[in-house]
Amino acid sequence: MNFREFKERRMVQWCLAYIAGAWLVLQVVNTLADPWNIPEFVERGIGVVLLFGFFAAATIAWFHGEKGSQRVSGPELLILTAILGASGFALLFVGDDVIDDVPATSVAGTAIDPRTVAVLPFTDMSAEQDHQYFADGVAAEIVSALTQSGSVRVASRNSSFSMRGKPAAEVGTTLSVATVLEGSVRVDGDTLRVTVELVDAANGFQVWAQQFDRDSESILQVQAEISAAVVRELSGEKTETETSLIDPEAYDNYLQARYYWTRRDEESLERAVTLFKRAIELAPDFARAYAGLADTYAVIGYWQYQSPSETFPEAERMARKALELEPGMGEALATLAYESLYYDWNWEAADSMFQEAIAANSQYATAHQWYANLFVVLGQTREAEEQSKIAMRLDPLSMIARAVHPWALYFGREYDQALELVNDTIALDPNLAFAHYFKGWILQQMGDMEGAVAALQTSV
Repeated sequence: MNFREFKERRMVQWCLAYIAGAWLVLQVVNTLADPWNIPEFVERGIGVVLLFGFFAAATIAWFHGEKGSQRVSGPELLILTAILGASGFALLFVGDDVIDDVPATSVAGTAIDPRTVAVLPFTDMSAEQDHQYFADGVAAEIVSALTQSGSVRVASRNSSFSMRGKPAAEVGTTLSVATVLEGSVRVDGDTLRVTVELVDAANGFQVWAQQFDRDSESILQVQAEISAAVVRELSGEKTETETSLIDPEAYDNYLQARYYWTRRDEESLERAVTLFKRAIELAPDFARAYAGLADTYAVIGYWQYQSPSETFPEAERMARKALELEPGMGEALATLAYESLYYDWNWEAADSMFQEAIAANSQYATAHQWYANLFVVLGQTREAEEQSKIAMRLDPLSMIARAVHPWALYFGREYDQALELVNDTIALDPNLAFAHYFKGWILQQMGDMEGAVAALQTSV
């Protein structure tokens, strides 16, 4: 073998052509990985095949590159067989490393990450049926704890709670999760019983279940134990279950306040303020109570139920107190960014704070949703679309997140997509006023004045 023979067989041309083709294939796979939900093990397997394919292409080029067509020889078959065997062995080796990444179930033809879970609102089994707020609060706090663990992907509270009473299979299909956590709470004086079960959404089989009989002061420890058990079942990781002691009455007020905060009407928000303040009086170091109060003041100011000049500064003060007690709390950082966006009109500060909030808790859908709003204000519609897509992925049934995305598309002049998405949102909630409002804007730009007027009339 010499360089002349190497050149005559056009080895360089064959190898360069193969490398270019392989690079193109990898780029296509990388581009389609997210929208098509291509599992990581498939991507890695394609890479292994392309790597060994290079040696196969070089072998074929050597034996056939000189005249374009020759009979297959024994040495050629031997080399190709060795390459095929080596690639098979490599795929087996890669498969051992990524077997845990292979989706355990598939819903509606889409691969589902086995480390995904939706926590449904717990059922109130108390004799008087007067502790639903408590049952909902326990479930919501488990959502928060699982999210902060970073070991599993958790459907947002809004999306999960909208599936109240639905079977596990439907929850799995709608929210793209592999497992569903269901439970009940029974309060009887100072005693507490929490029963939970983790269900496989694909087949309805029970993965794990446990009953906790404790005194009411132990609820935080119970929530921590449930969260740790779910993480252990889904990812195999162990987590700490110790929690700080919080006055039970303060925690009860906190859960009631969060219940009212989610309703968002003026009366409920005022009630939430009272309850958050009561929780803080009983437990002055309760960081989440300060964060909840900050959220409530911010929403009141945004909707102008009270003067923004009074409520937004209070929202900032409460958020900073929460961060003082629990540095790096993503929710509090997002509220500060929200205040910078809608009250201070300080785009640079809002951008910096949103980035910090997302770095602290990347699974917090509201932070991405509000960040999209900032990009719309700045005229950066592509970035707004990207953030709104993340918010929708994290909280697929959040009507607010669904409304922000067509808003971003509208300012990007992608009216057809915006109209399709806003119609999907209206189909989910026909009474959502601001969805009809956005639809009116979109139809106006598309030249459908009659439809625009009808949509705008529906919104008021």
